[in-house]
Order: sequence, then structure tokens, then C-alpha cells
Amino acid sequence: MNAKLAGIVDELAYCAELVRQADRDRFVASLFAPAEKREALYGLYAFNAEIARVREAAHAALPGEIRLQWWSDVIAGERGGEARANPVAAALLTVMERYRLPPPRLIGMTWPSSKLTQGKRHRRCSRSPHKSSPRSRPTRSACRQAWLTR
Repeated sequence: MNAKLAGIVDELAYCAELVRQADRDRFVASLFAPAEKREALYGLYAFNAEIARVREAAHAALPGEIRLQWWSDVIAGERGGEARANPVAAALLTVMERYRLPPPRLIGMTWPSSKLTQGKRHRRCSRSPHKSSPRSRPTRSACRQAWLTR
């Protein structure tokens, strides 16, 4: 973890800094969003950065799949206090609650990509209507819903 991120207590401020470091383009684009919507975008974009990082850092399929399953469980509400201890997960849960984001859309982002599973199809991937890319349709859809929800 970056030293600059280590001292941040507020989850949404943590997410803003993470997005600024990990996805500069999205950070700059989010500055054009209304100020009251930026925190939601930072929470979603930080989640996206975490998922992308799992896919980039996984040297073997199993550890990556375990981490993606943890994110899937967080979104499904199965990790309670454990999820609230992670600033990105806590921010994501807050955004999901505030903007009534549907968990299935975000869970779709956690399905393993072919790079992660080294060519083996995961049982859920065959049903996935979306590609497992860092800029996938579920992210755009969730951001659009957060943007439009008042």
C-alpha cells in the first residue's frame, strides 16, 4: 500500500486517492461530474481498480479467483464487518446502499477473466453477458445509475 494512502481514514477520500494514482484518466474525468456525485464515482472506480489489480497481479489462477470471490461475497453482503475494514469495500457498500445499485451488475465484474484462469472457463463465465475487462459494461452501468439517481 502506498504511504500516502496508509494515513487516510475516510473511505471515500481513500478511494479518491487510489483512483488518482491507479486510473488517472478516470480521476480527471470525474472532476467534471457534479461535486455531490464524485464520491460515488470514486468508490466505483476504486473497486474497478482493485479488480483490475487482482487480474494483473495474479500469477496463478487460484489466488486470484479467491480474491475475486471475496469481492463477490462483499457485494452480496456476506462479509459484514470484514468488508467494512477494507476502505474500498466499505466505500463500495456505501455507494451501493446510497444509490441502490444492483449487486448482480457489480458481481459480474468479479468473474474471472481468461487470463486469470489460464484459458479454463469458470462455471459462471459461460453465463456472463459482459466481458471481464477493467472498463467493462457493469462499471459504466453502475456509474450511470449513481449519476442519475438523485
